[in-house]
Amino acid sequence: MNNLNKQRDVYVDVAKGIAMLLVVRIHTEVFGVINVPYPIIAVPFFFFLSGFYDNTYKPVKDWLPNTFKRLFLVGIYWVIISFTYISLLHYLKDHTIPINVSVYQPLIGGRATWFLFALFYAKCGTWLINKTKIPSYIIVPLLILFGGVISRINLPLLLDEGIAAIPFYYAGKVCYPLINKNRKIVSWLSVIGVICILLMQMRWFPWVLVSYTRHPPYMYPVFFLMTFCSFATFIWISKKLENQKWLGNFGKQTMGVLVLHPLLLHTIAVVLNRIFEKGSTPWIIIFLVAYVIVCVLSYYLSLLIMKHCPILLGGKKK
Repeated sequence: MNNLNKQRDVYVDVAKGIAMLLVVRIHTEVFGVINVPYPIIAVPFFFFLSGFYDNTYKPVKDWLPNTFKRLFLVGIYWVIISFTYISLLHYLKDHTIPINVSVYQPLIGGRATWFLFALFYAKCGTWLINKTKIPSYIIVPLLILFGGVISRINLPLLLDEGIAAIPFYYAGKVCYPLINKNRKIVSWLSVIGVICILLMQMRWFPWVLVSYTRHPPYMYPVFFLMTFCSFATFIWISKKLENQKWLGNFGKQTMGVLVLHPLLLHTIAVVLNRIFEKGSTPWIIIFLVAYVIVCVLSYYLSLLIMKHCPILLGGKKK
């Protein structure tokens, strides 16, 4: 069933902007040093939001080539760019180049690229699910249980993350029409979501995409439901901030910000960790300022890439 609006909803872009600010925060060292738990809800939230505009109900030829170009190929480009740049940075720092033949090293070195591969697998998985014609109220519980098992298995090429992301992506696909029709549901769930977010910030909330924690697999459904309620809080907030155009514009450039900010933050960390003692007052202050600069710089660099070399972000010249 087509759940894709003809006109793009502003609150979705705002929500993506909020989530992207939180993702950058995850990778900003200073928040860990000053003991401010980072909201790991941001990455699952992106999978949820991506499901809003799912188009796998169309014939394969209408979505797979473009999806492959925008996600898988873009992931490959930035694996190469990131690994090359970070290796060069290490060489300039201590005249050594980190060499690792493992396929995971370039993927991890690419930082944000794993997300692109996982989203590609999630879309392909959703297409397969659509073919089954099984009702959503049966599929969603099965996906949650399946995701809990698969997320604990180390599969090649990030297949475990991709499969574990399917429940969030598919839930977004199912919930998008409901969210637009009944805002009261979002309001009530957002209250519960605040409680869930507080539990997360108190470190009682494990990572739900890759459950490498001590928690048993059967706890994954509980964590998934808590995460789902947390999504409602962010949706409610984004609907209240629809008039914040800067946040909506930032949300529209999340692809570029996603792949660029790790490189910028890595550079800043290398520089600051050599100049200041890690955790010192000057280090903390400058890193907090750098957090804002990275968000702004990655946004404008994204615009430049889309204008001059759009292939790096899955676009094409007009």
